Amino acid sequence: MSNVVLTLGVLLAPWLVRRAGLLRTIPITVGGSLVFLVIMAFAHNIIIAALAFWMRAGLMMCSTPVTDKFCLELVPPDKRSVAHNILQMAWTGSWAVSTALGGWLIQKTGFTLPMVLTAAIYGIYLALFVLSFRHHPAMRHSGSVCPPTIPAQHD
Repeated sequence: MSNVVLTLGVLLAPWLVRRAGLLRTIPITVGGSLVFLVIMAFAHNIIIAALAFWMRAGLMMCSTPVTDKFCLELVPPDKRSVAHNILQMAWTGSWAVSTALGGWLIQKTGFTLPMVLTAAIYGIYLALFVLSFRHHPAMRHSGSVCPPTIPAQHD
């Protein structure tokens, strides 16, 4: 079921970008996933926890390619492969650290604390993202045609 939901998330991303705009898609999907993360943290019913897990996974998968596209548009074309590798290294490294820390916390305290901490970290990320790009033209876009995210600069 997780793979089906993840696939739907990836397929939903382009539609959502066309509908909400590139930069608005990220806070919509990350914010939505936070709701389901908090539900997972406090759910005492396995069915509710599983549904919340699948919804969160789909929403996060929706935002990943959109975030990658936006980040790579910030980098000159000749440096994008290096930038992509650095982004992937940061993602993989943070996942490795958080997996070890999360596992330790789950063993010591149960599932609630690690999920609440994760929600807080994603909340901080979301707030910083929105504050950083709130004046960007693409953040205000809500039509069917997306404006260019980053104007091309020529030296």
